[in-house]
Amino acid sequence: MSTKSGVLLNVLFVMVVAGLTASAAGAVESVDPQQHLQNVRRNPNLYRYDGEHFAWHAGSAAGGFLDAFEATGNAEWLQAAADYYDFYIEELEEDPDGNLGWIGEPVGGSETLRIDALVGDAILLREPLRFAELVLNDPELEERFGEKAREYVELAVHIGWEKWNERETYNLDQGYGSYHTPLRYICAENWEWVERPSRVISDNLNKHYAMGIVLLRLHRITGEEQYAQRVFEIFSRLKSMFRLLDDEDERISWNFWMPHGPYDIEGRSPTSWVAVHPNRAGYQAGEVGRIVEVYDSGLVFDEDDIRRLINTNHWMDRGDGSWRSSDGTSDAGTLWRALARFDDRIYEARLGALQDNGNDRNRIQKAYLERVHRPLGWERRYVGDETSLRIYDREPEPGRYISMNQVIPGTIELAANDRAILATQVRGSGELSISLVDADTDENLGTIHRERVDGDGARYVMPRWDGTNPDTGEKEVGEYLAEWNFRGETRRQRLSVIVGEERDDPDAPEVLQPGEELAIDFSEEPDPRRWQLEGAARSDEIARSGERSLRMGAGETARLYFGAGQDLPVRISMWVHEEGVRRPDATGGEGPRWGTITEIGDILAMRIAWRGYLAGDSSYAWTNTGENRWFNLRNARVPRQEGWNEWVFDFTDPDNPTITGGGRAANISGEWMPEGAVGIYLRGSDTGGPLYVDDIVIEYPAP
Repeated sequence: MSTKSGVLLNVLFVMVVAGLTASAAGAVESVDPQQHLQNVRRNPNLYRYDGEHFAWHAGSAAGGFLDAFEATGNAEWLQAAADYYDFYIEELEEDPDGNLGWIGEPVGGSETLRIDALVGDAILLREPLRFAELVLNDPELEERFGEKAREYVELAVHIGWEKWNERETYNLDQGYGSYHTPLRYICAENWEWVERPSRVISDNLNKHYAMGIVLLRLHRITGEEQYAQRVFEIFSRLKSMFRLLDDEDERISWNFWMPHGPYDIEGRSPTSWVAVHPNRAGYQAGEVGRIVEVYDSGLVFDEDDIRRLINTNHWMDRGDGSWRSSDGTSDAGTLWRALARFDDRIYEARLGALQDNGNDRNRIQKAYLERVHRPLGWERRYVGDETSLRIYDREPEPGRYISMNQVIPGTIELAANDRAILATQVRGSGELSISLVDADTDENLGTIHRERVDGDGARYVMPRWDGTNPDTGEKEVGEYLAEWNFRGETRRQRLSVIVGEERDDPDAPEVLQPGEELAIDFSEEPDPRRWQLEGAARSDEIARSGERSLRMGAGETARLYFGAGQDLPVRISMWVHEEGVRRPDATGGEGPRWGTITEIGDILAMRIAWRGYLAGDSSYAWTNTGENRWFNLRNARVPRQEGWNEWVFDFTDPDNPTITGGGRAANISGEWMPEGAVGIYLRGSDTGGPLYVDDIVIEYPAP
């Protein structure tokens, strides 16, 4: 080929590319901003829902206006964006403390409670902040939109920072940060706070990251370090959870939810499931987008992290139009489109999915991809000085077989007799060992826990550790690492042992002593030092001996505590009223639950449950949450009887504990039969009727 011919072909190539780009811009420029706004506001879900549900629907269209502005430079898109943000900002309400939020029915439903959600606030604040950043960095735009931009920043500081700090929902442990659900909900009837302590759980990880992006944008706008610090804490935790699945390809994965506080562990199981989401691939795709923005801001992640994500997304694409999840356990995979600017293969796939089909959103996203996103390449969009990078220096550890390893809490206070939970999930069979390592010298100090784990699927192991150095047998102050070893894999987490302070809770219930008895007939209000009631209350609708019993409606719970520190060899009797609900054609229905709580938090519950294999219309079932939370049900072989039935949980003979209902012994396997208890657990149901309990007696025999 002659030089002249080569030049001609290059010119033609440039003309074709320029033509395609002009075509994309022309397509998006044919979209009228105000007409697009009207189309977005026709979404019926914007008027059907409130609270978090409203936020998800309203937030889904919030970024398109700014994508169109960046692709075209047409400031009318900013005007349309402000009009849309103002529309959903008008839906803000005040909580009982006067703080603003998008308040509504909690996800999962409730007729009596209302709340605003961390993620709902985050997804409705992040695009107004992006608007503010675009405006305040351009003098001409600031002249027109500056007042509105500053209004959005002020609102985001109040809702995204001040409110959630005031509610004390942020958990910082060993430098890692996470948010948990609120301690209180709003009573829909009187708009006052209702305590819900047992409902506290760490939010799903995508929710932390959504609020992290709000704080990241506040940092870039205001320059305040407090916001950047929290972003570092949240996303460093994500990086610490990366699981290396293939050394050669450097593929990584991470879970949808992970425990981070004591409230996330109940006995021998976490309070939610730990895995890559098995059917919603969009969660990880969105999280990759958050990772890229943090990378663009010079925090936590480096180029190696982005390359590992690219390798993983390539592997997820089977090449035949189907996908698999990042860990290969399901078909829940999709294109991680935020990586398109770094990788030709992902870029071409994303571009192919955005061909003009008359859809305005496609036109906007295509123009943004070609004119804004793709030209960036590896350049960190928001970093002017590369010396200011603050990367979290941690290489991903192997995690095909060790799929969870957490120390909860990460700091043990010896004066308070703390114990850390070494929260573990492993996959497959083998010997699991957890060792203590000196963080300064890297010396292995000995084994904390060892056990054989058998099974094909995921299994939880939850040993407790009290700070004892296995090398000396003494509890010693220091900085350590917990080291998990299983099937050739090693993972570590840091932990600290400090002196700390004694913690004396004046409201803690007195521990039942040998020879004592506790009898409760609900003639008086339950003792708040012993009882933890969430919706449960005394009722005169039905009673066994007196005029009142304790009633638990749908989802309402009650916990009675009479011990602490160790399981007591007690005999517990309680009278439970059987409503007699039958559901012969139903599967999956859940009736009431009643049972005992062990010192580590396992719940052994009798229950009514409708499953084909359980004969729920005729027999009671049982569950021990230590096996797999509430999921593993078995037939107790105790016939259901309408009316009042006495249930006896007898642990006075440690070699032969028994549970009987109506005089019939429950068929409970020895592995999951408790050896004692510290409390009672009660829960009502919507499908099996309310639960009524009366005449509770706890006897602690004298030696």
